[in-house]
Amino acid sequence: MIVGNLFHIKNTNGLFYYAVDYLRDSAAQIRKVLVRPNLVAAARQALPGCDIQACTIKGMIWEATLSALRGDILYTPTSHPLPALSNQWIVIHDTYPFTTGRKGRLKKKLLRWSLASSRCRVCYINESDTLPFVVALGVSASRRMFAPNKFPPSPASRPARHQRSPIEVVVGLVGTDSDKKNYDVLFEEVLRSGGSAQLRFLAYGHHTPYLKELKLRFQGIRLDLMESDNHALENFFSRVDLLVSVANQEGFGRPIAAALLSGLQCFLLNRAVFEEFFSPGASFFDSVPALVQALRALQATRPDEASPPFGFNPPLRALRAYDDAIALLNAGRLSNA
Repeated sequence: MIVGNLFHIKNTNGLFYYAVDYLRDSAAQIRKVLVRPNLVAAARQALPGCDIQACTIKGMIWEATLSALRGDILYTPTSHPLPALSNQWIVIHDTYPFTTGRKGRLKKKLLRWSLASSRCRVCYINESDTLPFVVALGVSASRRMFAPNKFPPSPASRPARHQRSPIEVVVGLVGTDSDKKNYDVLFEEVLRSGGSAQLRFLAYGHHTPYLKELKLRFQGIRLDLMESDNHALENFFSRVDLLVSVANQEGFGRPIAAALLSGLQCFLLNRAVFEEFFSPGASFFDSVPALVQALRALQATRPDEASPPFGFNPPLRALRAYDDAIALLNAGRLSNA
């Protein structure tokens, strides 16, 4: 049986939906799912029929201990292994938390120590960034597992588009959790190039200190928020002309995958993770100035909205790896051996 440990997920972000996909496809094996109190309603809606249990950190540790005594798998879809507990799966999504500042170095030391004290399964969601990181931590091949995000299904048709002004381009931004999104670099270039009158930005995410700081710092940028808890991705896609990401250390990019499958154009920087999952399909740029220049050019050359969408197919390796990870999780095994 599986105990889903979502305690370390603080809101309905990409980590939450990653976990939901894996747990939903393992529903028959789930004993219970542990969440913070503020996520109980969202978890119950996303995982109907599952036993959703709110808990504190003490409660989570107690439930983890019980799972070990029963022989259950403690499925923790974040990078928080409990030391000396081998009956657990953890997931490394990106290297950003472990490479930024003093806290990052401390987190890396704690992660290395926790992994060394157990024989837990260590999953990584991409092969271009997180796999080398996991290997460098000393995790043996028998404990490693490529467990990428689940690609959403292709919609039957493109989202209906809302009427917009012909003199501006509405740029979609996804995620508002932290400065790894690098929106400050994007906005600085927009202001430097004189593009603030042509470009309007709509972010999809949550009200966060990072978003508040951006709005205060870049008052010359037209930036609005569509709250992801209140609007489906399809509604967001219908209100933007394209999606943009200038992030340096993304682990995947679930909204980008959904956008490409919906026929929505995506402008991305040349980053190994993006190329691993979204090439061919997205438009790639070597620098933020080159990307902003292309955004400004869209205002004069916007394609007809009735034109057929371009083609994008998820990489077969990622699709197969997801199926393999689900099969292994449902089998209740910690290793391939």
